Amino acid sequence: MDAILFIHHKPLNEPVTKKHLILFKAFNRDSEVVPLAFESGRETVEWRQRNTDLLMYEWFERSDSHHERVFVVEWDTFPTCSLREFFGCSYDKSVVGATIVRPWSNEVMMLDKGGFSQRQRDWHWFVHNESAELHPFLRGIVPASVVMFSHDALFNMVQLFKTVPAFKNLQNECRMGTLAAMAGYEPVEIRPDCARWINCADVEIDQGPGIYHRVRA
Repeated sequence: MDAILFIHHKPLNEPVTKKHLILFKAFNRDSEVVPLAFESGRETVEWRQRNTDLLMYEWFERSDSHHERVFVVEWDTFPTCSLREFFGCSYDKSVVGATIVRPWSNEVMMLDKGGFSQRQRDWHWFVHNESAELHPFLRGIVPASVVMFSHDALFNMVQLFKTVPAFKNLQNECRMGTLAAMAGYEPVEIRPDCARWINCADVEIDQGPGIYHRVRA
């Protein structure tokens, strides 16, 4: 069985959050859907948004998970099919996300709906990294939603997170990718056309069955 960690910041009865949670349960009946949120008052809103992956590591340790795969989806992710259907042949990989950011790449990445973009190698979390220990393994998984980990990959990532203090200085997207690479699991992209569906900016629900991020209405 797979686990789907549904990360939310608002109450589960908030209309958009509630609708998306219901849809994930409906389209993924063979998976366990687990809503997760930070306790009220824990750090600032900005801190919580940049550290959503901590909820996954804490849940994995606490639950003694034996799920074959663990998916992470955020509250503003809108499904119109199952995750397994959308992932297709990448469903059997170890660490999978929408866009994999690499510090040697000159490929342009779009960062917001206003059109701001930059080369992957110029990403803030690469340029300002001061850890020689992490440097060879720096990667990013963008956005931090619709990401999949095999059980073994996540187990080894959690062990590293507990033993390498420098990981606490990264944000979620960079931390997930870098943990995976250091643990020996090079992240791969879900599918070549993923940016049409999953982005850091709002997307239109007009591509047919799929997994859409961001959808906030």
